[in-house]
Amino acid sequence: MTGKAEAAHELYNEVLKERLPRTGEEISLTFMQLVGFDGNILPSPLYALDWLQSHPDTDEDTWDNASDEFYYSPHFRAQHAYYLLQQKEPMKGFVKLFTLSKEMPWYKEAIINSWHLIHQLGLAENMPEGKAWLESIMESNKWDAHDHGMHKMEI
Repeated sequence: MTGKAEAAHELYNEVLKERLPRTGEEISLTFMQLVGFDGNILPSPLYALDWLQSHPDTDEDTWDNASDEFYYSPHFRAQHAYYLLQQKEPMKGFVKLFTLSKEMPWYKEAIINSWHLIHQLGLAENMPEGKAWLESIMESNKWDAHDHGMHKMEI
């Protein structure tokens, strides 16, 4: 997130060296064993995101399993919504992002992108209360809907 990918990978590799089971033979872990809290090897939403976004065999089920694990992370949840949007699931992605906005109204990216998606999906007339609520959050926080320093999702 800070643009220091190399340093992050070094840190993650140190954690993996310390926490991976040392059996003397090659081990095979599932994604959830690696990043889940039960395995306690590398339960990091940022590491999980990097893994999910860089592996071509990632599918919606993998994202759904990880989303249960990282429900507390608004960044992870927003990225899951964007994944759904990229997979041509605009309503699923919108609902996920709007739900995140409702649960964590302090998360600027979700609020602003939910507002943009309401307009892009033609839902402004069908969701006047939702649109007004998002606008009130943006107004009370002095957030600009056209903030260029933020990830803006377009479909």
